[in-house]
Amino acid sequence: MAETFSIAGRWTLVPVEADEQNLPVHRVDFDFREGPEGLHGVVLNRFAGAEIPLQTLTFDGTTLRLQMSPPPNRDMDPLPFLVMTAVGDRFDRFEGRWDMKSAARLHLKLLKIPMPAEGPARIPASA
Repeated sequence: MAETFSIAGRWTLVPVEADEQNLPVHRVDFDFREGPEGLHGVVLNRFAGAEIPLQTLTFDGTTLRLQMSPPPNRDMDPLPFLVMTAVGDRFDRFEGRWDMKSAARLHLKLLKIPMPAEGPARIPASA
């Protein structure tokens, strides 16, 4: 039987060429959580502290798929999926793309953000 890994925790999405020691201000931060109903996640607003639930979050052991929720009270087509594949065996980094033609050239990485021993903290935004 294959070993499973938890991806619960804080993550940040940046272009693949971004400096991991000096994360850009323009990025997307997530919090993935495991609960009784399974894996779910939220987009984190670093400035206001708000959480926006993800429409979909799945992880099959190597591939992570997520879909943002549409803005409230907006009738629109379903949003694209972000499809990311684990890099290495530590499951602290994924690379991939949005599954839409207009973003085909945008190569992204999703990095796990280490949490301080005293618990969750605000994710800093670099200048």
